[in-house]
Amino acid sequence: MYYRKYFEGDVGGATAETAIVTFGACTTKYTVYVNQSRVIGHAIEEVLRDAGMNAYYDDDSFILYPDRSEGLGIGIIKGALLALGYVIYASDSTYVNFNQPSASLANQPFDTGGNYKFYVSIIGEPKGWLRVHIGTYNAPASMSYGFGIGYGKDIRDNRRVGYLVMNPTNATSAFYVRHTDDGSLVDGIIYSGMVKFSAAAVTGQTNMLVLINAYDSSGYLTMDNCYLGCQALTSGATSFYMINGVEYYYPNNSMLIKCISKVSIVE
Repeated sequence: MYYRKYFEGDVGGATAETAIVTFGACTTKYTVYVNQSRVIGHAIEEVLRDAGMNAYYDDDSFILYPDRSEGLGIGIIKGALLALGYVIYASDSTYVNFNQPSASLANQPFDTGGNYKFYVSIIGEPKGWLRVHIGTYNAPASMSYGFGIGYGKDIRDNRRVGYLVMNPTNATSAFYVRHTDDGSLVDGIIYSGMVKFSAAAVTGQTNMLVLINAYDSSGYLTMDNCYLGCQALTSGATSFYMINGVEYYYPNNSMLIKCISKVSIVE
């Protein structure tokens, strides 16, 4: 899947209402620009819904839940007029992973007057691994900033897990991991610990795709609809293949993603 939607408007001037929020079990307080945060959060929510996800952006907590029936979420906040940030937290940790690109128009969807124009672009598979990028005011289609969301399983207990990372590229193959039901840490992995999906690609053949489920370097975490890379294919930022009527995305040599979801827009 490779899909984007354009958003344009204003939030009524450069000044904005602020709120103080915390995330998960962390007691650190973040000052959030309310209207700007909600514009970005709801835009992402809308695009993820187009892609078939049950996404929900909470106006009070400023958390985006890719699946509103689960506890896994990511903070999407404007911490200043020119600072869009992402907060990866856990329900059982007093620490968070916070990323906020430097405050300049070059990487923000708003200008200093409160006007905004940006695309939300998604690439990958909503039921596997998906990158979400938010464009900038000067370059609305930019795909330099955003976050990634993925899903898989801990084979030790068959518990569903989610993967998150900030500002990913097609080469990104290491992620933070949390339980999807309550957003808690996975056993043996600290809040800042990243799991790596870096197994070597199989040789394969151009006329026969070998699908071996992807797994992280520990050997007990898997990624849904994601398989070991195949040397017969060429990976890249927009490397899509149609094989036997099925679409695959091959962003890097460690991840061959089967794209099973379709965009559905209801007016």
